[in-house]
Amino acid sequence: MASIHCEPACRQRHRKRPGDAELDTRGTGSCQHKGRVATMPETEVAVEGVARLMGALFLAGCVIAGYMLLRAMAHPPPWRRRIGLLCSRPWQPVDIGLVLCVVAAGQLLAALAHMPDVTEGSWQYYAQFVLRTSIVFHGAAGAAVWILCVNRNINPLRAFGIRRGKAAREVAAGVVAYLAAFPAVTVAALLAGLLLSAMNEEQSFQPVVSMMAEPDQSIVVRVYLCLLAVVVAPVVEEVVFRGMALPVLTRYLGFPAAVSVVSMVFALMHGHLWSLAPLFAVAVAFSLGYTLTGSLRVPIVMHAVFNAVNLFHVLMFPDTVNGLSQ
Repeated sequence: MASIHCEPACRQRHRKRPGDAELDTRGTGSCQHKGRVATMPETEVAVEGVARLMGALFLAGCVIAGYMLLRAMAHPPPWRRRIGLLCSRPWQPVDIGLVLCVVAAGQLLAALAHMPDVTEGSWQYYAQFVLRTSIVFHGAAGAAVWILCVNRNINPLRAFGIRRGKAAREVAAGVVAYLAAFPAVTVAALLAGLLLSAMNEEQSFQPVVSMMAEPDQSIVVRVYLCLLAVVVAPVVEEVVFRGMALPVLTRYLGFPAAVSVVSMVFALMHGHLWSLAPLFAVAVAFSLGYTLTGSLRVPIVMHAVFNAVNLFHVLMFPDTVNGLSQ
Protein backbone atom coordinates (compact mmCIF):
# COMPACT_ATOMS: atom_id res chain seq x y z
CA MET A 1 0.00 0.00 0.00
CA ALA A 2 1.46 3.32 -1.06
CA SER A 3 1.54 6.15 1.42
CA ILE A 4 0.27 9.64 0.62
CA HIS A 5 2.87 12.30 -0.13
CA CYS A 6 1.83 15.36 1.82
CA GLU A 7 2.47 18.20 -0.60
CA PRO A 8 1.53 21.68 0.66
CA ALA A 9 -1.48 21.85 -1.62
CA CYS A 10 -3.01 18.66 -0.25
CA ARG A 11 -1.99 18.74 3.42
CA GLN A 12 -5.33 20.23 4.35
CA ARG A 13 -7.16 17.53 2.42
CA HIS A 14 -5.21 14.73 4.12
CA ARG A 15 -5.36 16.19 7.61
CA LYS A 16 -5.72 13.48 10.24
CA ARG A 17 -9.28 12.74 11.20
CA PRO A 18 -10.41 11.23 14.49
CA GLY A 19 -9.98 7.47 14.45
CA ASP A 20 -7.33 7.44 11.67
CA ALA A 21 -4.36 5.21 12.36
CA GLU A 22 -0.99 6.95 12.61
CA LEU A 23 1.93 5.35 10.82
CA ASP A 24 5.55 6.57 10.87
CA THR A 25 6.48 6.94 7.21
CA ARG A 26 10.08 8.02 7.75
CA GLY A 27 12.51 6.20 5.54
CA THR A 28 9.85 5.29 2.98
CA GLY A 29 10.54 8.16 0.58
CA SER A 30 7.41 10.01 1.63
CA CYS A 31 6.97 12.99 3.94
CA GLN A 32 8.87 13.00 7.23
CA HIS A 33 5.88 13.18 9.53
CA LYS A 34 3.14 10.85 10.56
CA GLY A 35 0.46 10.60 7.91
CA ARG A 36 -2.40 8.44 6.78
CA VAL A 37 -1.93 5.52 4.47
CA ALA A 38 -3.98 5.75 1.29
CA THR A 39 -6.08 2.63 1.25
CA MET A 40 -9.45 1.72 -0.10
CA PRO A 41 -12.21 1.45 2.51
CA GLU A 42 -12.23 -2.00 4.03
CA THR A 43 -15.72 -2.69 2.74
CA GLU A 44 -14.69 -1.90 -0.84
CA VAL A 45 -11.64 -4.16 -0.55
CA ALA A 46 -13.79 -6.97 0.80
CA VAL A 47 -16.37 -6.55 -1.95
CA GLU A 48 -13.60 -6.63 -4.55
CA GLY A 49 -12.22 -9.85 -3.06
CA VAL A 50 -15.63 -11.50 -3.10
CA ALA A 51 -16.25 -10.30 -6.67
CA ARG A 52 -13.01 -11.87 -7.87
CA LEU A 53 -13.77 -15.20 -6.23
CA MET A 54 -17.35 -15.18 -7.50
CA GLY A 55 -16.13 -14.31 -10.98
CA ALA A 56 -13.70 -17.23 -11.01
CA LEU A 57 -16.39 -19.65 -9.84
CA PHE A 58 -18.86 -18.22 -12.35
CA LEU A 59 -16.43 -18.63 -15.25
CA ALA A 60 -15.54 -22.19 -14.22
CA GLY A 61 -19.21 -23.00 -13.81
CA CYS A 62 -20.08 -21.67 -17.26
CA VAL A 63 -17.41 -23.84 -18.86
CA ILE A 64 -18.53 -26.96 -16.98
CA ALA A 65 -22.23 -26.30 -17.56
CA GLY A 66 -21.62 -25.71 -21.26
CA TYR A 67 -19.71 -28.95 -21.58
CA MET A 68 -22.39 -30.88 -19.71
CA LEU A 69 -25.12 -29.36 -21.88
CA LEU A 70 -23.34 -30.29 -25.11
CA ARG A 71 -22.74 -33.79 -23.80
CA ALA A 72 -26.40 -34.15 -22.81
CA MET A 73 -27.48 -33.04 -26.28
CA ALA A 74 -25.23 -35.63 -27.90
CA HIS A 75 -26.08 -38.39 -25.40
CA PRO A 76 -29.41 -37.65 -23.65
CA PRO A 77 -29.56 -38.94 -20.06
CA PRO A 78 -31.95 -41.86 -19.40
CA TRP A 79 -34.46 -39.70 -17.54
CA ARG A 80 -37.27 -42.28 -17.52
CA ARG A 81 -35.06 -44.94 -15.97
CA ARG A 82 -33.59 -42.51 -13.45
CA ILE A 83 -37.02 -41.26 -12.38
CA GLY A 84 -38.24 -44.84 -12.11
CA LEU A 85 -35.33 -45.63 -9.80
CA LEU A 86 -36.19 -42.56 -7.74
CA CYS A 87 -39.80 -43.72 -7.36
CA SER A 88 -38.66 -47.17 -6.22
CA ARG A 89 -37.21 -45.84 -2.98
CA PRO A 90 -38.90 -47.42 0.09
CA TRP A 91 -40.26 -44.22 1.62
CA GLN A 92 -43.99 -43.67 2.09
CA PRO A 93 -46.09 -40.52 2.74
CA VAL A 94 -46.55 -41.54 6.38
CA ASP A 95 -42.76 -41.47 6.81
CA ILE A 96 -42.59 -37.89 5.57
CA GLY A 97 -45.50 -36.93 7.82
CA LEU A 98 -43.80 -38.43 10.87
CA VAL A 99 -40.53 -36.60 10.24
CA LEU A 100 -42.32 -33.30 9.61
CA CYS A 101 -44.40 -33.64 12.79
CA VAL A 102 -41.32 -34.34 14.90
CA VAL A 103 -39.44 -31.39 13.39
CA ALA A 104 -42.42 -29.03 13.72
CA ALA A 105 -42.89 -29.94 17.37
CA GLY A 106 -39.22 -29.40 18.06
CA GLN A 107 -39.21 -26.04 16.30
CA LEU A 108 -42.23 -24.89 18.31
CA LEU A 109 -40.63 -25.88 21.60
CA ALA A 110 -37.40 -24.13 20.64
CA ALA A 111 -39.26 -20.95 19.66
CA LEU A 112 -41.10 -20.93 22.98
CA ALA A 113 -38.00 -21.70 25.03
CA HIS A 114 -37.19 -19.12 27.69
CA MET A 115 -33.87 -17.30 27.30
CA PRO A 116 -32.98 -15.64 30.61
CA ASP A 117 -30.75 -12.58 30.84
CA VAL A 118 -30.60 -12.13 27.07
CA THR A 119 -31.86 -9.03 25.29
CA GLU A 120 -34.13 -9.82 22.36
CA GLY A 121 -32.46 -8.82 19.09
CA SER A 122 -28.93 -9.03 20.50
CA TRP A 123 -26.26 -11.33 19.09
CA GLN A 124 -26.53 -13.49 22.18
CA TYR A 125 -30.25 -13.88 21.56
CA TYR A 126 -29.73 -14.95 17.94
CA ALA A 127 -26.87 -17.25 18.93
CA GLN A 128 -28.97 -19.10 21.49
CA PHE A 129 -31.97 -19.23 19.16
CA VAL A 130 -29.99 -20.61 16.22
CA LEU A 131 -28.18 -23.13 18.38
CA ARG A 132 -31.37 -24.42 19.92
CA THR A 133 -33.41 -24.52 16.73
CA SER A 134 -30.59 -26.12 14.74
CA ILE A 135 -30.07 -28.79 17.36
CA VAL A 136 -33.79 -29.44 17.54
CA PHE A 137 -34.32 -29.47 13.77
CA HIS A 138 -31.36 -31.53 12.66
CA GLY A 139 -31.26 -33.70 15.76
CA ALA A 140 -34.99 -34.45 15.69
CA ALA A 141 -35.07 -35.10 11.94
CA GLY A 142 -32.02 -37.36 12.07
CA ALA A 143 -33.42 -39.31 15.01
CA ALA A 144 -36.80 -39.73 13.28
CA VAL A 145 -35.19 -41.08 10.10
CA TRP A 146 -33.00 -43.47 12.10
CA ILE A 147 -36.03 -44.81 14.01
CA LEU A 148 -37.89 -45.35 10.74
CA CYS A 149 -34.97 -47.30 9.29
CA VAL A 150 -34.71 -49.50 12.40
CA ASN A 151 -38.46 -50.17 12.73
CA ARG A 152 -38.96 -50.94 9.05
CA ASN A 153 -35.65 -52.79 8.65
CA ILE A 154 -34.49 -50.41 5.93
CA ASN A 155 -30.84 -50.29 4.89
CA PRO A 156 -30.15 -46.52 4.76
CA LEU A 157 -27.28 -46.86 2.32
CA ARG A 158 -29.42 -48.79 -0.14
CA ALA A 159 -32.47 -46.58 0.48
CA PHE A 160 -30.48 -43.48 -0.49
CA GLY A 161 -28.46 -45.10 -3.27
CA ILE A 162 -25.12 -44.69 -1.52
CA ARG A 163 -22.70 -47.28 -2.87
CA ARG A 164 -19.54 -48.42 -1.16
CA GLY A 165 -16.38 -48.04 -3.17
CA LYS A 166 -17.83 -45.09 -5.11
CA ALA A 167 -17.13 -42.36 -2.56
CA ALA A 168 -14.30 -40.60 -4.41
CA ARG A 169 -16.16 -40.63 -7.71
CA GLU A 170 -19.41 -39.36 -6.20
CA VAL A 171 -17.65 -36.64 -4.18
CA ALA A 172 -15.97 -35.43 -7.38
CA ALA A 173 -19.33 -35.54 -9.16
CA GLY A 174 -20.85 -33.43 -6.38
CA VAL A 175 -18.15 -30.76 -6.67
CA VAL A 176 -18.45 -30.62 -10.46
CA ALA A 177 -22.25 -30.48 -10.26
CA TYR A 178 -22.06 -27.59 -7.80
CA LEU A 179 -19.78 -25.64 -10.13
CA ALA A 180 -22.13 -26.32 -13.05
CA ALA A 181 -25.06 -24.98 -11.01
CA PHE A 182 -23.19 -21.93 -9.71
CA PRO A 183 -23.93 -19.61 -12.68
CA ALA A 184 -27.68 -20.28 -12.50
CA VAL A 185 -27.72 -19.76 -8.73
CA THR A 186 -25.76 -16.51 -9.09
CA VAL A 187 -28.06 -15.18 -11.82
CA ALA A 188 -31.11 -16.05 -9.67
CA ALA A 189 -29.60 -14.14 -6.74
CA LEU A 190 -28.79 -11.10 -8.86
CA LEU A 191 -32.23 -10.95 -10.49
CA ALA A 192 -33.96 -11.37 -7.14
CA GLY A 193 -31.77 -8.64 -5.65
CA LEU A 194 -32.67 -6.25 -8.46
CA LEU A 195 -36.35 -6.98 -8.03
CA LEU A 196 -36.30 -6.55 -4.26
CA SER A 197 -34.27 -3.36 -4.56
CA ALA A 198 -36.83 -1.99 -7.03
CA MET A 199 -39.49 -2.78 -4.43
CA ASN A 200 -37.48 -0.76 -1.86
CA GLU A 201 -36.74 -3.84 0.21
CA GLU A 202 -33.73 -3.22 2.46
CA GLN A 203 -30.95 -5.74 1.88
CA SER A 204 -30.43 -8.11 4.76
CA PHE A 205 -28.56 -11.27 5.62
CA GLN A 206 -29.59 -14.43 7.37
CA PRO A 207 -28.97 -14.22 11.14
CA VAL A 208 -26.42 -17.01 10.91
CA VAL A 209 -24.41 -15.08 8.32
CA SER A 210 -24.47 -11.91 10.39
CA MET A 211 -23.42 -13.84 13.47
CA MET A 212 -20.45 -15.36 11.65
CA ALA A 213 -19.32 -11.92 10.48
CA GLU A 214 -19.61 -10.29 13.89
CA PRO A 215 -16.04 -9.41 15.04
CA ASP A 216 -16.79 -10.18 18.70
CA GLN A 217 -18.51 -13.48 18.03
CA SER A 218 -17.42 -16.44 20.17
CA ILE A 219 -15.04 -18.88 18.49
CA VAL A 220 -17.14 -21.73 19.92
CA VAL A 221 -20.24 -20.46 18.13
CA ARG A 222 -18.32 -19.98 14.89
CA VAL A 223 -16.87 -23.49 14.98
CA TYR A 224 -20.27 -24.96 15.77
CA LEU A 225 -21.95 -23.07 12.92
CA CYS A 226 -19.21 -24.15 10.48
CA LEU A 227 -19.67 -27.80 11.42
CA LEU A 228 -23.42 -27.38 11.25
CA ALA A 229 -23.33 -25.78 7.80
CA VAL A 230 -20.75 -28.04 6.17
CA VAL A 231 -21.44 -31.40 7.83
CA VAL A 232 -24.72 -31.70 9.74
CA ALA A 233 -27.10 -29.61 7.65
CA PRO A 234 -26.14 -31.09 4.25
CA VAL A 235 -26.60 -34.66 5.51
CA VAL A 236 -29.85 -34.21 7.42
CA GLU A 237 -31.53 -31.79 5.01
CA GLU A 238 -30.67 -33.86 1.94
CA VAL A 239 -31.94 -37.01 3.63
CA VAL A 240 -35.28 -35.34 4.40
CA PHE A 241 -35.84 -33.26 1.26
CA ARG A 242 -34.14 -35.10 -1.60
CA GLY A 243 -33.79 -38.55 -0.03
CA MET A 244 -37.34 -38.95 1.28
CA ALA A 245 -39.69 -36.18 0.15
CA LEU A 246 -38.63 -36.09 -3.52
CA PRO A 247 -39.31 -39.79 -4.26
CA VAL A 248 -42.68 -39.74 -2.48
CA LEU A 249 -43.90 -36.58 -4.21
CA THR A 250 -42.64 -37.80 -7.59
CA ARG A 251 -44.98 -40.79 -7.37
CA TYR A 252 -48.02 -38.57 -6.82
CA LEU A 253 -47.20 -35.30 -8.59
CA GLY A 254 -44.72 -36.24 -11.28
CA PHE A 255 -41.06 -35.33 -11.38
CA PRO A 256 -41.19 -31.61 -12.41
CA ALA A 257 -43.88 -30.72 -9.87
CA ALA A 258 -42.14 -32.71 -7.13
CA VAL A 259 -38.85 -30.94 -7.75
CA SER A 260 -40.61 -27.56 -7.65
CA VAL A 261 -42.49 -28.28 -4.43
CA VAL A 262 -39.49 -29.75 -2.59
CA SER A 263 -37.24 -26.89 -3.72
CA MET A 264 -39.74 -24.20 -2.70
CA VAL A 265 -40.30 -25.74 0.75
CA PHE A 266 -36.53 -26.01 1.18
CA ALA A 267 -36.09 -22.33 0.30
CA LEU A 268 -38.98 -21.16 2.47
CA MET A 269 -37.67 -23.17 5.42
CA HIS A 270 -34.72 -20.80 5.71
CA GLY A 271 -37.09 -17.87 6.30
CA HIS A 272 -35.09 -15.22 4.44
CA LEU A 273 -36.56 -13.23 1.56
CA TRP A 274 -33.28 -12.25 -0.11
CA SER A 275 -32.12 -15.88 -0.16
CA LEU A 276 -35.36 -17.33 -1.50
CA ALA A 277 -34.50 -17.33 -5.23
CA PRO A 278 -30.91 -18.64 -5.01
CA LEU A 279 -31.92 -21.30 -2.49
CA PHE A 280 -34.72 -22.45 -4.81
CA ALA A 281 -32.30 -22.60 -7.74
CA VAL A 282 -29.66 -24.55 -5.84
CA ALA A 283 -32.32 -26.91 -4.45
CA VAL A 284 -33.41 -27.72 -8.01
CA ALA A 285 -29.77 -28.52 -8.79
CA PHE A 286 -29.60 -30.81 -5.73
CA SER A 287 -32.68 -32.68 -6.96
CA LEU A 288 -31.26 -33.08 -10.46
CA GLY A 289 -27.94 -34.27 -9.07
CA TYR A 290 -29.64 -36.93 -6.97
CA THR A 291 -31.90 -38.10 -9.77
CA LEU A 292 -29.22 -38.32 -12.45
CA THR A 293 -26.64 -40.11 -10.29
CA GLY A 294 -28.97 -42.13 -8.08
CA SER A 295 -26.78 -41.44 -5.05
CA LEU A 296 -27.69 -39.06 -2.25
CA ARG A 297 -23.98 -38.56 -1.63
CA VAL A 298 -23.86 -36.25 -4.67
CA PRO A 299 -26.39 -33.62 -3.44
CA ILE A 300 -24.91 -33.89 0.06
CA VAL A 301 -21.51 -32.88 -1.35
CA MET A 302 -23.13 -30.14 -3.48
CA HIS A 303 -24.89 -28.80 -0.39
CA ALA A 304 -21.71 -28.93 1.70
CA VAL A 305 -19.67 -27.09 -0.95
CA PHE A 306 -22.42 -24.49 -1.38
CA ASN A 307 -22.43 -23.74 2.35
CA ALA A 308 -18.63 -23.88 2.57
CA VAL A 309 -18.20 -21.28 -0.18
CA ASN A 310 -20.67 -18.96 1.52
CA LEU A 311 -18.92 -19.40 4.85
CA PHE A 312 -15.58 -18.69 3.20
CA HIS A 313 -16.97 -15.40 1.90
CA VAL A 314 -18.16 -14.43 5.37
CA LEU A 315 -15.04 -15.47 7.26
CA MET A 316 -12.51 -14.04 4.79
CA PHE A 317 -14.45 -10.90 3.86
CA PRO A 318 -16.68 -10.07 6.86
CA ASP A 319 -16.88 -6.42 5.81
CA THR A 320 -19.13 -7.39 2.91
CA VAL A 321 -21.70 -8.26 5.56
CA ASN A 322 -20.91 -5.73 8.27
CA GLY A 323 -20.51 -2.85 5.82
CA LEU A 324 -23.75 -3.50 3.96
CA SER A 325 -25.66 -4.14 7.16
CA GLN A 326 -24.82 -0.78 8.67
